[in-house]
Amino acid sequence: PFTKNEPEECCNRPPHLKHPYCNEIPVPDDDYFYSKFNVKCIDFVRAFPSVRPGCRLGSRVPFNTLTGVIDANTVYSVTEDYARHLRTGYGGLLRMNPAFIDQGLKDLLPLRLKDPDEGCTRLNRSQYCFDAGEVRVNEQLVLATMHIIWAREHNRIAKELGRINPHWDDETIFQEARRIVIAEIQHITYNEFLPTLLGKGVMEKFGLLLQKEGYWDGYDPNVNPNILSEFSAAALRIGHTFLPTSIERWSKAHKFIASKKLSDLIRRPYDLYRAGVLDEYIMGLTNQVAQAMDDSVTQEVTNTLFKKPGNRFGVDLVAFNIQRGRDFGLPGFMEYRKFCGLPASDLFQSLSGDMPNSTIHRYSTIYDSPEDVDLWSGGVSEKPLPGSMAGPVFSCILATQFSYARRGDRFWYELPNQPSSFTPDQLREIRKARLARVLCDNTDLIDTIQLWPIVLPDHEINPRVPCRSGIIPSVNLNKWADFPTSNVKFNEGIFNCQFSTDTIGGPLGMGQPGQCITYEAINQTYVDARKRINVAQTNKDKWTTQELASVGELFYGLSYEEVEKGLPQIDTSRTLIREVCPAFLSNVECRPGKYRRYDGLCNNVKHPTWGATNTPFSRLVGPLFSDGMSGPKVSSLNNRELPTARVVSRTMHPDEGYHEHAATVMLVAFGQFMDHDFTLMGTPADPITKNEPEECCNRPTHLKNPYCNEIPVSDDDYFYRSRVPFNTLTGVIDANTVYSVTDDYARHLRSGYGGLLRMNSVFVNYGLKDLLPLRLKDPDEGCTRLNRSQYCFDAGEVRVNEQLVLATMHIIWAREHNRIAKEFGRINPHWDDETVFQEARRIVIAEIQHITYNEFLPTLLGKGVMEKFGLLLQKEGYWDGYDPNVNPNILSEFSAAALRIGHTFLPTSVERWSRSHKFIASKKLSDLIRRPYDLYRAGVLDEYIMGLTNQVAQAMDDSITQEVTNTLFKKPGNRFGVDLVSFNIQRGRDFGLPGFMEYSGQVGTAL
Repeated sequence: PFTKNEPEECCNRPPHLKHPYCNEIPVPDDDYFYSKFNVKCIDFVRAFPSVRPGCRLGSRVPFNTLTGVIDANTVYSVTEDYARHLRTGYGGLLRMNPAFIDQGLKDLLPLRLKDPDEGCTRLNRSQYCFDAGEVRVNEQLVLATMHIIWAREHNRIAKELGRINPHWDDETIFQEARRIVIAEIQHITYNEFLPTLLGKGVMEKFGLLLQKEGYWDGYDPNVNPNILSEFSAAALRIGHTFLPTSIERWSKAHKFIASKKLSDLIRRPYDLYRAGVLDEYIMGLTNQVAQAMDDSVTQEVTNTLFKKPGNRFGVDLVAFNIQRGRDFGLPGFMEYRKFCGLPASDLFQSLSGDMPNSTIHRYSTIYDSPEDVDLWSGGVSEKPLPGSMAGPVFSCILATQFSYARRGDRFWYELPNQPSSFTPDQLREIRKARLARVLCDNTDLIDTIQLWPIVLPDHEINPRVPCRSGIIPSVNLNKWADFPTSNVKFNEGIFNCQFSTDTIGGPLGMGQPGQCITYEAINQTYVDARKRINVAQTNKDKWTTQELASVGELFYGLSYEEVEKGLPQIDTSRTLIREVCPAFLSNVECRPGKYRRYDGLCNNVKHPTWGATNTPFSRLVGPLFSDGMSGPKVSSLNNRELPTARVVSRTMHPDEGYHEHAATVMLVAFGQFMDHDFTLMGTPADPITKNEPEECCNRPTHLKNPYCNEIPVSDDDYFYRSRVPFNTLTGVIDANTVYSVTDDYARHLRSGYGGLLRMNSVFVNYGLKDLLPLRLKDPDEGCTRLNRSQYCFDAGEVRVNEQLVLATMHIIWAREHNRIAKEFGRINPHWDDETVFQEARRIVIAEIQHITYNEFLPTLLGKGVMEKFGLLLQKEGYWDGYDPNVNPNILSEFSAAALRIGHTFLPTSVERWSRSHKFIASKKLSDLIRRPYDLYRAGVLDEYIMGLTNQVAQAMDDSITQEVTNTLFKKPGNRFGVDLVSFNIQRGRDFGLPGFMEYSGQVGTAL
């Protein structure tokens, strides 16, 4: 009723103005940090509940607004409308901002001119953040660098495709470049990122190792790639522990230049508007050491993240993580130990050997039982597996989700016999994709880089080599010359869907023998629920998922078995619910096509909605809600109150600053970019601002978002003192960070010619590569703009500006797409824009898939895990592992916990290094959140890339930099931000994730 934005404030609003989803985090009176500012509450809003397929009944399920597969929606968006907005309309290109055209440097992302304040901290009206396929592009300057890199990659590919095939039209070039970018991201994720994060052992065990040659025929239509709640609300947030206090800039000579606090880069990507600065941040990412994977989190994350201008405090991201887990109804850590086949017990001593004794002791002081330990907190506190940066539970959840993303993606780049399959020659080229090559091709000044940028350089095993030496392989786009794609049309060459209104199911007797929930009872409950929320439109033609979910919880007093197993079997088509059930939840008929849809629909012909946007998160373990249906988890198994998320954050995840022995901050940058390809929870609209829910604590009850779930802060806090969610991205690796998950936004990202993505030629006069285009629409979304002249980047994934390091990844991959597109255009000059674009997109997706399973996952999981889970890639030939019964939807445990393992790797600062691999400078992590502006300085992107490849990542342990636990997302002027560790824990509870032990008990079976 006030500002029509999405909800931001809960704590300071009176009850009548507070959104009903407010779930504030209390701050203890003795908080060591917040007490200095008299902060008693941290705003937190619950994830929006999802409607189940067929409008089936059941307990609360959050939804994902992205696709569940790796499809570069960070670059291209998840809607066709926004995809078109990102495009130039010629040459298959994405729109870019030629900000450095006079310097001869590459373009930046376009300005976010529409809604410029969304996700952007603008200190004046002349500041604008970036526009990209994913709304969080400006969330952190590092993230914005990734968006810029991948947008440049798209345009690089599109230009080349247009050169190779000059007869291709805009649509063909765009779709082919998009296809290549998605493939590149998939390949890099599994070839570089996951191997670093999980290690070869985990990757092998979960079948994540990529094949070296030939096709991989592992697609399984029975595998649902939907994002797991545990992945989204906990495991994927492992990266918060890797976050450094400052983000460093390094020169092209690999020398430190400077650093900025992490909290100062949140929603402020403006450094990237300085010529050369993007390169410096990229160099920093490759040289700065990541924080260790442990329970230590920088105070930049726990005290000052997302701090507002003028404030000295922000939010506690650790508390957010914990609160989110409770919001999701995630069971305790022990439940996931059980799931993952590990021993589980109700004794804290049973964790001895899996966690440091000091950690176990601290848990015993705040939890009644190890079964109550929140999933995110327990996951980052485990000792890493041999060869992995993650412990057993998070390795299990992460590997499970990435296995689904590969086996459940019908467009996976290694697959044979699909309309989207690459030729054997093209597949061999995709397997050459390397993150180092993408960075070399899409930065301006970097001329040397280590072979594996996610790992620190070593003169023997990971030497720095010249970009032009040929040692780093390049994808030869000539293999895309003159193949038959001239008839591809943007709307017809992809899967089209026809909807029917038939649903299936039947009534189910529940409760006492002979007792049954009748359809009349459902109808009456439905009518009562509509009256409660004053829904006047009885026969509204179109209902959104959010509107339908907001009708309310229908049933109370049912047993856990009845809620989880009985309600979903009721045929709601025979009730009044049928009149509002959205058409997209009905049966979908798919037709074959070469290019994947932006929204992920029809990825699986047998199950068309699996892995699509706006679908419910999946679960590994049944939820644990306070009321059995929807209420966030608030009490222990002994019915005693759980410690608040802030208490867990400050007690269990202090800022002790250990560093990872091998990983660079590039692990964090690419990992966050990957995260934004996978998961973005649906959030409710604030009745006051209609903006994303951030404010709960200060609102009165009647103005508080109904999804607010504030994190209490105790009086003695050292710093602050004074339902199933759904995934909005696809569940597979499809480079949606580059291309978006909607056709509209993919079109928006494209230039319209040569298959290129729109870019910003800000460095054209410097001879440097383009940046991502400016985010001119909603420029403040995900971007901290200090003035109205500042703009963040525009990319396929809204979080492109979430962190500067992430923006560098977006830029690199957009450049990679354009590089491929240009090469295609040269090789096939007869190709039109659409052909060049789609072929470049296909290659980028394949590159990302390959790099993910060939470089990232082996580092993260280790060969043992990858081998055990079937993640190892084939060396040659096709891999025929696709299974249409595998649903690639993201696991809740993956999204809300395991994928968040990266939070423990985050360094305090992000470094910039020179091209000669010398340290230049660093910035605090919190200073780069939603502030990618360093990248607008010529050469700085390369310095950040060099920093990422040289900076040591934090160790995988329970120690997390205070940049993550205190100052992340701090607003301009604030000295505090949010506690990402608290967020992870809260998210697990929000998702209803069981305790750590529940998963631990099942890890032993899996590992």
